[in-house]
Amino acid sequence: MKLNKIIIFVMMFVMLIVSVNAQEYVDSYTIFEGTYISGDIDSLVSIDDDKLIIEEITTPLGMDVEFHFNNVTTFESVNVDLQYTGVGTSHIVDLEIYNQDSMEWVTLQEFSLGEEFDLNFPLAQTGRFIDVNGTVKTRIHHPQIGSTSHQIEIDRMVLLPADEQPVENTCPADLNENMLNFFWLFCILVIIVLGIFTNQPIIGLFGSIGLLFFSLSIIQCLLTLGIVLIGTSIGLMLYFVFKEN
Repeated sequence: MKLNKIIIFVMMFVMLIVSVNAQEYVDSYTIFEGTYISGDIDSLVSIDDDKLIIEEITTPLGMDVEFHFNNVTTFESVNVDLQYTGVGTSHIVDLEIYNQDSMEWVTLQEFSLGEEFDLNFPLAQTGRFIDVNGTVKTRIHHPQIGSTSHQIEIDRMVLLPADEQPVENTCPADLNENMLNFFWLFCILVIIVLGIFTNQPIIGLFGSIGLLFFSLSIIQCLLTLGIVLIGTSIGLMLYFVFKEN
């Protein structure tokens, strides 16, 4: 019974760590005006060759793309890395965030054709940018006629907690999802350990199978660790099986 209480306490502590002070990543985006070229929300996690690319269109509003961050409780700044590429007449494009109190878009940065930047935008009283559902909205807004020879290439868009710099990631996956993956990995390992210490091999077996399937979907940088853990847990389980026999 004491062991079970310790396990429950540790699991709750891990959940608390996961939910506090995490970087927030784009959960969805909508192209109201513009043409999709390539990329997805995973392209907005790290600075690499995988980018979300959107092309202007020849309408009075050349581009309007909105990004949503869900389940946000707090943040201190917006970090964006993008490039405005193309040829021809230079246009002005706005990077904006929505103020829920005043119900208007606030400009973070104006940029023109050929510009590239990786900037962090600290914000005061960030609660005004979070709606009652925990959603923060940003957008790329082109308030004039666009050109099909112009593209916005977005490499990163994240919300950062206080005093934190963006983390370079080598894995093309959303880190919010990865934090949840860490939690489930921890739970599966608890099942395996519980099976070992209670001398119930079947519990350890189910945990090992769960870990095996989990490792097939975990981000690439954890695959090696997952394989090692699987081998170790199965080895320990078999050891106790043969020991009882």
